[in-house]
Amino acid sequence: MPDLHGLTIGDLRVVRAVAEAESISAAASALGYSQSGVSRRIAAVERAAGTTLFVRLPRGVQLTPTGARFHAYALHMMQAAVLAERDLADATDATRRLRVGSFSTANARLVPAALKRLSLTEPDLEVTVREHRSATLIRWVTAGTVEAAVVSDYPSGTLRTDGVLLEHLADDPLVVALASSHPSATARRLALHHLAGEPWIEGDPSETTVLRAAAQRAGFEPRIAHRVRDWNAKLAFVAAGLGAAIVPGLAATSTRSDVTLRSLPDDLPTRALYLVTTAASRTLPTVEQFRATTRAVLHDLRVGSGETQAPLRYGDASHRPAIAKPGPRT
Repeated sequence: MPDLHGLTIGDLRVVRAVAEAESISAAASALGYSQSGVSRRIAAVERAAGTTLFVRLPRGVQLTPTGARFHAYALHMMQAAVLAERDLADATDATRRLRVGSFSTANARLVPAALKRLSLTEPDLEVTVREHRSATLIRWVTAGTVEAAVVSDYPSGTLRTDGVLLEHLADDPLVVALASSHPSATARRLALHHLAGEPWIEGDPSETTVLRAAAQRAGFEPRIAHRVRDWNAKLAFVAAGLGAAIVPGLAATSTRSDVTLRSLPDDLPTRALYLVTTAASRTLPTVEQFRATTRAVLHDLRVGSGETQAPLRYGDASHRPAIAKPGPRT
């Protein structure tokens, strides 16, 4: 019968280190412990759990199925301990803190607008924002580096979401950006195949995959003329007449006057926006305040969307793309 009452957070950290390194010696080196000390800690945890957590292999170790379940619980308990320490520290401090992660397009307008609104009701709340790709943001939430993150599932089905909670915020249709002087910018009817001869401005290969799939459905192979990652730079290339680009509708809320955005709902996919938390951080009042404020701003953006750009579909569950299930570590 398992008896886990004597385990410490230190024991759980050892389990996490060995599970992540898949090696006792590598975990010992990372933790600054001796190899024999880590082996003794793992043996003590296994005795307390009443089962084997790791299979010893010729080279390294691997979690057993029961060990994988224990590891998930260990992560949750460590997250809860970190958040408890932080929350108790905040309770004795006049200034409360919230750490938020976000991806670049959300930082163009959504997150700043939400934080501005939040500052009006919570002037003593100290908020810090860190920007990165969605996959990294999810890892930060899991590790307790940030309490919450706004992420996108783009391209659809690429996120690994084990150990976190996902709350669907909105669906963000992709749109085509054209120079305002482009003949198709004001065309009464426009479809993607009308732009078959255009040069395209794209960033990462993952974005090109989305463009190529949409173009092939429309009957052509896109010609990528420029590789530009930053959204502002990409729109500057568009404005200069150097090509067309696919951009998220969320970016359209902060676009420039010399770029026209056209919605092509029959040709282009939609990405989903999510709020990512852990079970522990989701209970924090500061996270709930950020969540409510972000939803209010998204609602305003949906209401204020123009006719030529795709409006955000706020909280519409019927349009949610599938999220990839947890896969094996590579």
